Amino acid sequence: MMPGMNGIELAEAVRVNQSLGQIPIVLMSGAQSYLGIARPDLFSKVFDKPFEISAVLEAVRALLSTGESVQSEAVTASP
Repeated sequence: MMPGMNGIELAEAVRVNQSLGQIPIVLMSGAQSYLGIARPDLFSKVFDKPFEISAVLEAVRALLSTGESVQSEAVTASP
């Protein structure tokens, strides 16, 4: 947990900022409450903890290479 605001509030603040609004945001959370409200308008990718670091790296590389901004896709750990 961050002091002053949570991840959802931070993502909302970034999205309304004209200079930052198109930056991809990746949510990584073990809190099921976050995963239930992970909005596609805020997050480019969502990972449920625990997650494979290789999946995170692949997602970040894809986001950086395509210049993609906001397109949500939830990713959960494989059993």
